[in-house]
Amino acid sequence: MEIKKNSHTTVRTASKRTFLILFCIGFLILVAISAVCFYSFSNQKYHEKMIEKGDTATAEIYGYRYASGPMSGVHCVYKCVENGITYEGEWGPQMPSKEAEAYIGNQITIYIDGKGESFPVEDEPSTALTLTFSILITALALADFAGIIIFSIKIKNQKSK
Repeated sequence: MEIKKNSHTTVRTASKRTFLILFCIGFLILVAISAVCFYSFSNQKYHEKMIEKGDTATAEIYGYRYASGPMSGVHCVYKCVENGITYEGEWGPQMPSKEAEAYIGNQITIYIDGKGESFPVEDEPSTALTLTFSILITALALADFAGIIIFSIKIKNQKSK
């Protein structure tokens, strides 16, 4: 049995390529999560401006819709027409449909922006937490990117030897 002189180097390069591919996939996932986080932060800042403005309206819960995601349950939905503009949204935590039916017809107070955007008064934005999480995910993405560069350089240097 003949052992090739550079077989160990070839195996190490192949495993580094695998790590490089994993780093790239991780980077793409982290960038996507970071984008969603910053979008959520932007949305919450807009809600803070709506709170500062203080325009509210009374909306009626008219039904419920099934929540998407891993948990089963429904969200109550509200609707309000104020100055010819329709405001619709979800109210309350996920709950069983029987419980949601009991809320139909109830009135809730919502913040409105005059352009069709609204959210219930009970839903306070958590901008500090969202910003912290956004920065943390972005830092992880940058660290991942640094890993991509390091592995790329090591693979390139190993090929040139």
